[in-house]
Amino acid sequence: TRVGWYYKKTDVGRVYDDLSGMTAPEAEAWLSERLDYLKAVAVWREWADNAEAWNEEDRAAFKERNREILSRYPDLDIEESSLRYLRSFYNEQHLLAEILEQVSAVAHYEDYLNRIGEEAKIMTSSSLFGKPGTFSYRNIEKTPPVYEHLKGTVLPAEDSEGMLLATGSRITDLLLLCLFVVLGLSMLIGEREDGTLLLIKPMKRGYLDTIAAKLTLMLCLAAAGTVLFYGTDFLLAEKTLGLGDLSRSVQSLRGFLTSPYAMTAGQYLAGFLLAKVGTALVYGPLI
Repeated sequence: TRVGWYYKKTDVGRVYDDLSGMTAPEAEAWLSERLDYLKAVAVWREWADNAEAWNEEDRAAFKERNREILSRYPDLDIEESSLRYLRSFYNEQHLLAEILEQVSAVAHYEDYLNRIGEEAKIMTSSSLFGKPGTFSYRNIEKTPPVYEHLKGTVLPAEDSEGMLLATGSRITDLLLLCLFVVLGLSMLIGEREDGTLLLIKPMKRGYLDTIAAKLTLMLCLAAAGTVLFYGTDFLLAEKTLGLGDLSRSVQSLRGFLTSPYAMTAGQYLAGFLLAKVGTALVYGPLI
């Protein structure tokens, strides 16, 4: 399964395997160093390919433009393989840059929380949002306290792809919808096909008892089907990519940094499943 055009989810996992045991700041430093190294390789390759064709002015301009990189890596062996995860030089740079962006976000989570309060002060003092009593002003004032309980939270640099795969399948939603349609149709036309409708109709409370039984059965099947389908998603995600440490804060997951809720990844997974079951219990009988 691809994250984008450049690499697969398993490639992301291989990078995080190398980051295992590091704190988020350490992982950020490691990734930054790795990207600088790849940049240095690209610079030295450009020099090797073009230096002879350049005149003195071009060579001097190139050295000045890349002075920092050249001084940090003065004796780089460009013949040695510099790729660790992908076959494409550009794709590996893109992969590491994407992961560095996520790792940097969790490494500086405390700074992010502090900025919320600072930005709120700036916005309430502006002429555009700073009028007390307005909806915007009250909303801005309420935002910093919502995140106050999260201060001091240390986020790990862990792979999010398994969790996102477990909870992001649209195919599972579609399959469940198809299941509900099939169950509904079978319950509606079952008596007609079996010829039992004529027997049920004249009985006292025949329709009422039948409808109650069908509704109960539909609710049970909807809940069981939802748990089975999404449980399978969870199991496949664990086996293929891994769900990681379920006790880590949900803010460490890609795309969840702004969440104001103090919950773990495991609690989010459980809440996700309960929400899906609840949705199935509401919409299953309606379908």
